[in-house]
Amino acid sequence: MIGISSLRRSQAVQREIHHAFKRKDAVGIVRILLRQDTVSPKNSATALHRLAKLKGCSKMLIPIQAERDEVLTKLVSHLEERSVDPQFLSNTLFAWSSTEKAIPRCLSMKAAMVLNEGRLSGPLEGQNLANTLWAVASPPAHSEGYSERRDLMEAIVTHVDACRLSSDKILQLSARELAISLWSLGKAYEQNLLDTTTWLESPTQRLARDVLLAALANPFQKCYKALGTTGHYYYDLKELGDSRLERLPLSIRVLLESAVRNCDEFEVKTSDVENILNWSKTSKSQTEIPFKPARVILQDFTGVPAVVDFAAMRDAMARLGGDSAKINPLVPVDLVIDHSVMADYSRNPQALERNQELEFQRNRERFGFLKWGASAFNNLKIVPPGSGIVHQVNLEYLARVVMGADKKSGALLYPDSLVGTDSHTTMIDGLGVAGWGVGGIEAEAVMLGQAISMVLPEVVGFRLTGRLPAGATATDLVLTCTNMLRKRGVVGKFVEFFGPGCANLSLADRATIANMAPEYGGTMGFFGVDQKSLDYLLQTGRSRETVANVEAYLRAQGMFQLYGAAEPEYSGDIMELDLATIEPCVSGPKRPHDRVAVSELPRDFTVGLSTPSTSFKGFNVDKAEQTRVKKFSYKGQDYSLEHGSVVLAAITSCTNTSNPGVMLGAGLLARNARDKGLKVSPYIKTSLSPGSGVVDAYLRKADLLKPLEDLGFFTAGFGCMTCIGNSGDLDPEVSSAITDADLVVAAVLSGNRNFEGRVHPLTRANYLASPPLVVAYTLAGRVTIDFDKEPLGQGTEGPVYLRDIWPTSDEIARIEMECVRPEMFRENYAKVISQNKRWNELHAPTGNQFEWSDDSTYITNPPFFSKEYALLRVQTQLAPTPLESIKDAYCLLNLGDSITTDHISPAGKITPDSPGGRYLIAHGVEPKDFNSYGSRRGNYLVMARGTFANIRLVNKLMDGEVGPKTEYVPTGEKMFVYDAAERYIEDGKPLVILAGSEYGSGSSRDWAAKGPSLQGVKAVIAKSYERIHRSNLVGMGILPLQFPEGVDADTLGLDGRERYSIDINGGDLTVGQMLTVHTTSKESPTFEVLVRLDTEVELTYFQHGGILQEIIYVIIFSIKAKLSGRSGPYHILARFTSDCCQQSVGALYSTVFKLVKRTKVDLHLLFGGPNRFLPVLGFVPKSIYHLYRALEIYADTYGEVYHIK
Repeated sequence: MIGISSLRRSQAVQREIHHAFKRKDAVGIVRILLRQDTVSPKNSATALHRLAKLKGCSKMLIPIQAERDEVLTKLVSHLEERSVDPQFLSNTLFAWSSTEKAIPRCLSMKAAMVLNEGRLSGPLEGQNLANTLWAVASPPAHSEGYSERRDLMEAIVTHVDACRLSSDKILQLSARELAISLWSLGKAYEQNLLDTTTWLESPTQRLARDVLLAALANPFQKCYKALGTTGHYYYDLKELGDSRLERLPLSIRVLLESAVRNCDEFEVKTSDVENILNWSKTSKSQTEIPFKPARVILQDFTGVPAVVDFAAMRDAMARLGGDSAKINPLVPVDLVIDHSVMADYSRNPQALERNQELEFQRNRERFGFLKWGASAFNNLKIVPPGSGIVHQVNLEYLARVVMGADKKSGALLYPDSLVGTDSHTTMIDGLGVAGWGVGGIEAEAVMLGQAISMVLPEVVGFRLTGRLPAGATATDLVLTCTNMLRKRGVVGKFVEFFGPGCANLSLADRATIANMAPEYGGTMGFFGVDQKSLDYLLQTGRSRETVANVEAYLRAQGMFQLYGAAEPEYSGDIMELDLATIEPCVSGPKRPHDRVAVSELPRDFTVGLSTPSTSFKGFNVDKAEQTRVKKFSYKGQDYSLEHGSVVLAAITSCTNTSNPGVMLGAGLLARNARDKGLKVSPYIKTSLSPGSGVVDAYLRKADLLKPLEDLGFFTAGFGCMTCIGNSGDLDPEVSSAITDADLVVAAVLSGNRNFEGRVHPLTRANYLASPPLVVAYTLAGRVTIDFDKEPLGQGTEGPVYLRDIWPTSDEIARIEMECVRPEMFRENYAKVISQNKRWNELHAPTGNQFEWSDDSTYITNPPFFSKEYALLRVQTQLAPTPLESIKDAYCLLNLGDSITTDHISPAGKITPDSPGGRYLIAHGVEPKDFNSYGSRRGNYLVMARGTFANIRLVNKLMDGEVGPKTEYVPTGEKMFVYDAAERYIEDGKPLVILAGSEYGSGSSRDWAAKGPSLQGVKAVIAKSYERIHRSNLVGMGILPLQFPEGVDADTLGLDGRERYSIDINGGDLTVGQMLTVHTTSKESPTFEVLVRLDTEVELTYFQHGGILQEIIYVIIFSIKAKLSGRSGPYHILARFTSDCCQQSVGALYSTVFKLVKRTKVDLHLLFGGPNRFLPVLGFVPKSIYHLYRALEIYADTYGEVYHIK
């Protein structure tokens, strides 16, 4: 009877409380709760929690504060009597604390201490953890109770740390709970509950990190699983359970895996994963996605500027009081020195040794700088000179195919991927590794942990069938593919090769095709991994265990190429090529995609003699002069040259020297020619520059190196050499004969580029050919030979035709099987870092910071951050300065189609009379020691003067005169481009450049953007851009603008002598916006252009003046703010990122900027007010809220609360 009576009284009280709440009678509720005998502890706690949330509660209870406190005191006493659950207590304390901190400080302390002393036997999780910490931290700071509260806070976090709150439990916390927990810890620190020493030494920091990392945890954790019995783990895309996966091209699956594995809802979001899964639709709509490459690869010409910039960033960090040692690459970086060696000596056994000796003499300072970089920076490995060409070293040695596959167990496996500062980085696509070239500026951003922001590309499917016929090589195939793909138009797209014909190509053949992706315009030329790929890995010395892991992963992931399986979905019509239709061919004379069948070359060259030189086939030679013959004496013998004579021949380049089939073919052809008594004219400069030491080894083993040497093809170096313009001088007698008779002579090379002025200044016709054809044309001595009808020469037994000495495919295959062995690769690369004696003995500086020398003409401190430093000293604003419109700009150059990066920033010879040459002479450098522009890329003073210094530059302002000059429009004077630019800078006049189609094609040369920037160029207006160069322009703060379809400077009647003004809408640019250009031309006073800022991230970069300026802004601003005690969302982000998550500063910063811009979120609501996270929940999308809360939490945790004025 007593129990029933108590129950009835309790029910009556509950009804009374319910009616009081309906009346919003806060005073009545408190007085009901004071009836100790009628209200259970649980009901009391619940009612108090509900009461705290009643609107206006605090004001209503002001008259009865004593009674309110009595209720709360009784609640605590219930806790001491163990008659109320900690969950109810913490919920109630939280509710009252958040109501204008109404809870008495003593009660909060007492309740929390009871929790600590008697009730902390189990883990505090979720809301309980959050609310308890909040309750302890919330009361205002006082001296009273300080030590107890500090001890209590330590006890709570120690308890949580001891319980090892598991990651899966942390993941169950809501964003709100995470926010509350870390806000509480931060408030405790802010109120001196924990002094600095205690904080740094306590488990509190570990708790903060654990919770923050949980906030960043991958939402696709369900995909994480063990890989069979390998002992490794991976993110299984099939666990997404999405049928669209099966239709994705293999290359897009690489992007998808990266997005899934790196998804943190900050840099990479679930929406990015969805966009990639929905590729068939999103690839057609300029959808932006992030991609995080696994590694970066550099060569020395582009690598030196990168290391220079990193050294400058360290200086900046130190200048502002930070730790310079914190500036490091965050991803693995390999730098292969291959661009410095020049073919000064050739055609003799000492050529290799003498060229390498000269290489070190010329580049000692550069090499010492790089050697310093290898010791100063983490994650940077230098492969010394003489080791080979970067792409071949990558293919044979550096490539993993699957990251982690070489580990014994416990590794996370994922697809190898990379970006490189050489456009032919794409060569690795032939091995099934996703890689492409980027500008040095963008590569540096990736090195700093940035994700690449890219437009989700279309994928052109290219089906191969059949097999190559006798007499055709992989070089013939790639030149044919290049011609076909250029006609299709694949700029900015992936090209994916598939079909049964792929199975009939060796891995080296595929790498040859992938290598020339820049020439056919594609971002990648991708081949999936199949059995031949695995065989290649074994052939090049990878272990069987590693290859087994590679295969297991790719098969499990659905990324292994299965011929005969259902074909993926591709963009548009599939291209198709029957390999059986390939015939011998070359490309030239001025562009790599101008394919010419060998049988057509004599006619093609002859027609070109009469064609205007502005044509890509023409040389503008008068009819009467076309049969001119120039006789000359060379080493006591009489010879003659004519139009089409071969004066330079090089077996060179990563494109071909990595391919044993064509290299052995060249050796066999040379052997057969020698045996029949054929010889090469001694005045022809011949050279052999293998892509790695392995090539030399297998040619020796096959007894084919000697026949090549007998024809003059001695090894001149292990590097790029002639392919990049390091061809050295021709003999003086030959040079004089060419210039005296103004002959159109030829170079034949097995390279991948033949742009005007690149191979050699005196060879106006340059043809790309397979190594066997290089030997054949060298034997003939001219490119006008008809191989079917004319003999190569007279042998010991009469005329010898090409067909008489061409090796069979079976013979090449047999020798390759016998002579190309895995142990060659293992032996070569086992000592690759230590085998160069000169490198080992080279003295290099030491220390975290580089000691710049004012006397150096190779390495100088770049100016690209100086403006930013000045801004940072007085910076108070959060957003970048609004962009200014371009007013009354002059045109520096009016250019045509296919202006390459070689035209803009040549890599080759520096002439004494050029601005660069004059500068070096003025600084005590003799012409013989000039070296090349490529080797001087660490000195901005030389490179600015070398911009537009190509002797074959055609500038319409020069009215037909060819060369590195322009018109200074105000006076009409003709002068070097650099000199004119300096005059404009002195006048305070901005500059623009007019150009045609494919502006910036060719090498991924960051100086082709840096140079114009230093010359004062603010915008380029072109018909179209090559992908990498457009990105580089953005990276240097130059605005890329594009004429509408069917419009260019000529159709508008612009000659470049007008003034140009570009209104940038008050500085508020948007992606893909149309702008109006105003001119002083009567014919076209205005015209529209498209802004080629293709992604939001590019827009952010441009607004800051460039990629590196934006990143250094964040890094240095964070350090400066930390030292000065100032704070702000951007530097909080930098601290949060670098200290807690090791993520990309720049990308997260860009995300914040983008989100603010898109949503117009009021920063005051995000960062202001005592309960600042509460109002945000109501209207800000969750992902944005979560991002900002994490940043704010981090700031609070470290005592840097940001207050908006």
